[in-house]
Amino acid sequence: MCNLPSLKDVLKEHNVKLPHHLPVGVVYCNGEWHFKIIKNVMGGGKWQVSPCPDRQQKYIEEQLSQFERVQTFETFEKKYQPEAFEAAKIFCEILKNRTLTPVKLGLIGRAGSGKTHLATAIKIELIKHKVFVEYITMPELENLLVEAYYGNLDAQAKLNGLISADLLILDELDKINPTRIVLNQFHAFLDSRYRKPMVFITNKSHNKLLELLGETIMSRLIEDAKIVQMKNFDYRQKRLLQDLTAADEEVPF
Repeated sequence: MCNLPSLKDVLKEHNVKLPHHLPVGVVYCNGEWHFKIIKNVMGGGKWQVSPCPDRQQKYIEEQLSQFERVQTFETFEKKYQPEAFEAAKIFCEILKNRTLTPVKLGLIGRAGSGKTHLATAIKIELIKHKVFVEYITMPELENLLVEAYYGNLDAQAKLNGLISADLLILDELDKINPTRIVLNQFHAFLDSRYRKPMVFITNKSHNKLLELLGETIMSRLIEDAKIVQMKNFDYRQKRLLQDLTAADEEVPF
């Protein structure tokens, strides 16, 4: 169990109501992350965030148990998407070796082409090597960005966790609702993760994404990125047909 005090305890100890009123240097745990106050100002503050080792170990055990036999590199049929498979494997090796090279991987392709399978395989492979990976969809991230913009402290804490992760996997990038607030907050979020590893997944082409996100965000997103265009093949449908065929073969007559 983590021996750091909770936010509730440190607020009570210092007789304040908000985290950014705490003295610089105070450290607390919210059960998932360790927060160290490095700046406190009226109306805002700044935290240094790192994964709670206790939570990280539980997270690793839960993730490995959940995905042990599904959506791994071993279960991916690489003959259908060989370029994407090799790019994902190389990406993993770079991160496993803890190199300082900033790297991103963009997986672009139609629904069912195996993008999420490969992203999950990357996640599981890196978790085995103690790389802390966070996975989130764009609609989920968008909700956090908006809530944080309006002062929700829990949303701000979750965003800090995403910013601090060794690797961020962002799925359904094209599902963004491109309002001014969302785009501004998303740009600030990407700046906060500048030159940190990332995998992004989308069904849209480069030009369609450019229309949605604008040049500034698109430039930041694809910087240092290996972009892989998945083959126009419905991997998911192929697997379903294989499962149905296998089931038919098992039915006695």
